[in-house]
Parts: sequence; structure tokens; C-alpha cells
Amino acid sequence: MTSVEARHLAAAWSGQVLFDALVFTLTLRKLISARSLGRRTFTALSLRDGALFFAYMSIVCDAHDYPQLIRNMTV
Repeated sequence: MTSVEARHLAAAWSGQVLFDALVFTLTLRKLISARSLGRRTFTALSLRDGALFFAYMSIVCDAHDYPQLIRNMTV
């Protein structure tokens, strides 16, 4: 992979990360602003909404992909 290709790939993945962060932020905002928790706890609601799963998957994917992109860009 050439340096130019690596930069294009990094730009594409950066867009994906920004989108993931936006969705995660909006999910947490909605979760925090929920006034009527009822009998459910914050953790139960976040698990229901998938916020924790989404955060975990984003972190795992980023931790896997970014070192490869950075390594390819410096070559």
C-alpha cells in the first residue's frame, strides 16, 4: 500500500469514527435526558439502548485499525 492509498484509507476510516462518535454521543444524550427511569437503573437503560455495546465495538475496531493505518502512512 502506498502512502497516498494509506492516507485515503485513513480519511475514510476517520469519517466512520466521526459518525460512530456522533451516534454514540446522541445515544448517551438521549439516555441521560430520560427523566422517567422508573425502576430501571442507568446501566440497565444503557444496555437496553445498546450504548455500551456500541462504545465497546467502536473502541475495539479503532484499536485494531488505526495502528495499521499509521504504520502504513509512515512507510
